[in-house]
Order: sequence, then structure tokens, then C-alpha cells
Amino acid sequence: MGKNKYTSIVFIFLVCFSIFTNDLWRCKTENPNPFVWDVANYYSYIVATFHADLGFKDPATRSFEFLPIDAKGIRIPKVTYGVALFYLPWHALGHQIAVHTDYENNGFSEPYLECLYWGGVFYSLIAFLFLAAFLRKYFSDLIIAIALAITYLGTNLFYYTQSENLMPHGYLFFLYSVFLYLTQKWFENPKIKNSIGVGVVSGLISLIRPIDAIVVIIFIFWSDSSVFKIKERVAFFLKNYKYILIILSTALLVWLPQLIFWKIRSGNYFLYTYGDEKFFFSDPLFIKVLFSYRKGWLVYTPVAVLFILGFFFMKKEFKFLKFSLFITLFLTIYFIATWWDWFFGGCFSHRAFVQHYAYLIIPLCCFLNYIVYTNRFLIYKFKLKYVLIVFVFSTVSLNLFQSFQYSRRIIHFNSMTAETYWLVFGKSKLNEYEGGYFWNTLKVPDYEKLKKGERDQ
Repeated sequence: MGKNKYTSIVFIFLVCFSIFTNDLWRCKTENPNPFVWDVANYYSYIVATFHADLGFKDPATRSFEFLPIDAKGIRIPKVTYGVALFYLPWHALGHQIAVHTDYENNGFSEPYLECLYWGGVFYSLIAFLFLAAFLRKYFSDLIIAIALAITYLGTNLFYYTQSENLMPHGYLFFLYSVFLYLTQKWFENPKIKNSIGVGVVSGLISLIRPIDAIVVIIFIFWSDSSVFKIKERVAFFLKNYKYILIILSTALLVWLPQLIFWKIRSGNYFLYTYGDEKFFFSDPLFIKVLFSYRKGWLVYTPVAVLFILGFFFMKKEFKFLKFSLFITLFLTIYFIATWWDWFFGGCFSHRAFVQHYAYLIIPLCCFLNYIVYTNRFLIYKFKLKYVLIVFVFSTVSLNLFQSFQYSRRIIHFNSMTAETYWLVFGKSKLNEYEGGYFWNTLKVPDYEKLKKGERDQ
């Protein structure tokens, strides 16, 4: 293990913990079929390509009834094919198992489900290897190890790794982590290989979730020193214009199959598949996104306070990196807060933040570095360390327990209120009276009113 002893130990622990406890977090519902709603849209590309008799629907599970139908009566997935790319190797593995056993080889039997599930776990965990490699330039092995453990066990990344991991957030967390690693490598040595890597990864990020293209802000304003001048950056990009063109053209190539698919299916290269869903840019609900009992990020993921607090502890050499990270986070929150469905439907905590932990781990490391290594205010810091230990232990425990609660639907997927939250707080099951009271305290959102701009729900 050598100089990476702590990160190696933490990584091995996280892998073992994920494998041996996974049954605690996997969804236990009346309908265990995961190929519904968003996942039905993502997976439809796989089914239509490799199980052509089903096309963009599955009569057995009726999963793909959630695919929208256009004016010509043609089903076109709301989403792009990006997530399906990540499904592909695990679907292939499941298919090989199915054809050599007694399971149906239709894309939906147990081998496919299990392989896809463990594929989701794999992507989230392997992301930490890229993050550790990226962070190693700036922080000690101990700080990185602590930050990785907090990020995985203390946030809803854990739930979207261990439970609903066919959703795109774990894959995006992986891509963000690789993006940071490759961005660092590119600025150290802009060459063809690194340029292709940045192009492919940024293309995939924008393909899976177009609004996440804002991550390129980090690339444009990348600096891990205290010096950053706009003129010098422009000159640097112009000097390396060939590599910039490689990045842009590679990203476009990633999008090309999608554009061709839309052209074949609809007659248009560009298609907005979300119908009457839209942003309300003049009415951002920041407070609700962060603090509501329905889905507030800091209510259900309180350890995220440390990620935000870390911005105040970023050293001078991170001055401009701090700027780019803050702008990226602010724009992310703004777009979330102005989307018609600001709580993003059924999810644990606020799922739209999951991928952003990849870069938010940087300010977290800065905060931890200050607490562990800075010698100023020793008496104050000595006490603060113990407060931090208690806070981290409490929030990690809360996250793990609430992940369990959500997987058993003790925490409701979209209708929580303050009353409901405190009713179920700390409970692994509800008795008959509590169960009845639970349903009476929920506030079911009116999606039609939300689409029309009645957002205060």
C-alpha cells in the first residue's frame, strides 16, 4: 500500500461494505421491477437494439408505457442514449448468463437485473480511484481517505450506488471524477490522448444530462495556482487550438448517434423530448431545494454542510479553482431551483446533487486539511475536532439509516412534510396507528399545477 495506505484501506472497506450489506439498501417494494419511469427510458435503447421484437415497449412488464408518444404516434425516449452505453457491458454479461441457463434471454430476467445492478455499484466505486488520483497532488493520503469515506457513506451517493443505481447519477459521478482527473492531466500536458479523453467524457456528461454541460466551467477556468489571467488563458487556448478542436469534435462525435437517431425517428436532428416541462427562470426556489422537508438537500444530506463550509477554507493557491467550483455549484442549484419539478419527483434527498460531490470533495478536503494540520488556534481546534467527529458520525449514521428507511418506503418518495419527517424519524417500521397517521400527514404534489407555475408546494 505504501504512501497510499489510508486511501487503500478506505477503498477496500467501501467495496466490502457495499458487497456484504447490499441487501439492506436494495428496494423492497411490491413491484421489484426497476425498468420503470426514467430507467424504462434509458433501458429502451438496449431493448430496441438487442431485443428488436419488443421495439420501444415491453408487453410483459408494460415498462415502456412511460416513453412519450409524439404527434405521429411514434415512441421516442425522453432521454438520450448515454446511460444505455453504461448499461451495455452489463447487459451483455447478463445475456451470456441467460442464454446458458434456464432464464429468459429477453433483457428483463434475473441475470440482466443482477448484472446491471452490480454494474451500477462498480461505476460509483471505481470513481473513487480517479478522485483519489486527482486529489493526491494537493492533499495528504489521510485527508483524501477521510473525504472519500464521508462522500460515500454520508451522502445520497450511497443510496444511488446501493439501491436505485440504474438511475444516471452514479454514472455521472463516475464521469465527473474522470473529468477532473483528465482536466488536471490536460493542463499539465495538453496532448492528443488527454484531449480525446476530455472530449469523450464531457460529451458523455452532456449527453446523459445536457444541463450538466456547465461542468466545462471548471475546465475553462481551471487553475490550481494563485495566478490566473484571462489574456494568458485565451493565449494558452489559442496556442493549443488543435487540442481544443479535438476536444470539441470528439464531444460532437459522442452526440452524433443521438442526432442521427432523432433524425430517423422524428425527421429532426434536434429534438426537445420533455413536452410541456420547462424552467421558470424568474422564480428560483432556493430555500425549498436546500431546506424543505419534501426533498431539501441539506435536510436529508446534512453532511453536505461541510462541502459548502469548505469553500471558506480553500487556500490562496485554489483561489481561481474556488471561483469555478462555486459558479458551477451556484448555477447547478439555480437550474434545479427553476425547473418545474424542483424536487425531481421520487428520490432520496435531492438526487440532482449526487454527481456534484465529485468536485465538492475539493472544498471538503480543504476544510479537513485545516482541521487536521493547521496549528492556529490550537485549543479552539482541539475542541472543533471532536465536534467534527460527532457531526460526521451522526450524519453518516443518519444517511445510512434513512437510506434503509427510503428503500422500505418509510420515507415517502415525493410527499414528505415536517410532520411526516418527525413521525418516522429513527423508526425502522411503523405500527398500525403510525402507518395511518403517516398517510394523513403527506402532501401529495399536484404535477399539473407545477407545470403551470404554481410552484409553492
